[in-house]
Amino acid sequence: MHWVVLFVLGLAAGGAVGLVFFGGLWWTTQRLTTSSHPGLLMSVSLLGRLAVLAVVLILLARLDVALLVGAMTGLVATRIALTRAAARGRLPQHATADTTPETGGRHGRS
Repeated sequence: MHWVVLFVLGLAAGGAVGLVFFGGLWWTTQRLTTSSHPGLLMSVSLLGRLAVLAVVLILLARLDVALLVGAMTGLVATRIALTRAAARGRLPQHATADTTPETGGRHGRS
């Protein structure tokens, strides 16, 4: 019974870190078109998200394998849920900069 409790706690932790990781990815990709430094934004985002993910998974692995298995399950479940939500258009969209030359958008100025 003890491992079930640890698995459920790991599941919650994996879901939370999954929201941070994949939510951060969504946030980053929504802002790439309006960023003045998209490469830097993507690099910093990736390193930050990976650092959070690695720290959480390493800590859980050191505590108990049931926590780690639960966290990995929660992480995958969160990825599937967010991917489906994005495919159905249920995630908020970030307004992109107007880039057409006719309207004088950021990239259309002479």
